[in-house]
Amino acid sequence: MDDIILTGTNNSETEDFIKQLQSTFQVRHLETLSYFLGIQASLNMKGLHLKQSKYISNLLDKTQMIGARPLSTPIASGPKLSAHEGELLNDPTEYRQVISTLQYYTLTRPNISYEVNQLCQFMHAPREPH
Repeated sequence: MDDIILTGTNNSETEDFIKQLQSTFQVRHLETLSYFLGIQASLNMKGLHLKQSKYISNLLDKTQMIGARPLSTPIASGPKLSAHEGELLNDPTEYRQVISTLQYYTLTRPNISYEVNQLCQFMHAPREPH
């Protein structure tokens, strides 16, 4: 089973394409999109709005950061992270899971892509400062 979102500006062409898919594959046409793979979708006059607030709330809950205060920038300014400073994490599993979750979050928040990329560089051997 594969999930796909199909959208377009021409309803007639979109419907024709769906019919072509249905001639080859078993397709379940759901009409209105509201939630897909952790992404909430809503349509308004400006277009399709995507957000992952439930997805990120789950991450904050899992990492016990629900009450954390937001910062104006996603990463602290100052010295760059180092691959050699600080103690290695005893179990890097949680770090890797959180970073993977943040990678997926960049689908709707590309403004954090740089910071997430910086943290991805330490997934092989994350340390306390990371």
